[in-house]
Amino acid sequence: MASKITIWNMALGFLGTRTLTSETDQCLEAIQCNLFWDHARRMTLQAYPFQFAQKKMLLAEKILPEEYKNIWNYAYSLPYNCLNAQAITDTNNFYEQKFFEIILSQNEEKMLLCDISPCYLYFTEDVTNTELFDDLFINALAYKLASLIAIPLLKNNSAKIQELTQLYEMAIPKAVQSNARQQKEKPYADEWLMARY
Repeated sequence: MASKITIWNMALGFLGTRTLTSETDQCLEAIQCNLFWDHARRMTLQAYPFQFAQKKMLLAEKILPEEYKNIWNYAYSLPYNCLNAQAITDTNNFYEQKFFEIILSQNEEKMLLCDISPCYLYFTEDVTNTELFDDLFINALAYKLASLIAIPLLKNNSAKIQELTQLYEMAIPKAVQSNARQQKEKPYADEWLMARY
């Protein structure tokens, strides 16, 4: 796939500025790419549940905060690398999705509150290994990074910034379509129909 510096250079190429030889280059381009990299990566990952970033995990139960006891029955700690909570279930069946709420506890820990036990969470992971990124995601990420670093690098070129933002917004549906073609959801047995047999 692509290295971090390759994606940085793609973003700089979209801007029409000079490219970099390494992440430690001492120039404005490298400083801005380094400054906005994690933000751009996380924003692009959150735009859609890309397959390479999807995880499923059994959550560890926590003490339910007192102020939520009349609303929910259980509390769980979220994985440290969870960007987006997609769905929860108490079985291995993704189709039996349940309601939940994400809160920040009094000791500033993110927690998931719900009414099921055990609790499996389907979530988007904060993937930092660029070797796992697919090409369409890389393209979208490069556009996002370019749109963020355009302001400090191009100063008052609002037309270019708007163009890059639109290119990013057009790149996401293409990545989504490609991602959707790479999976076919497993059909599940309807309990009502199964009861007839």
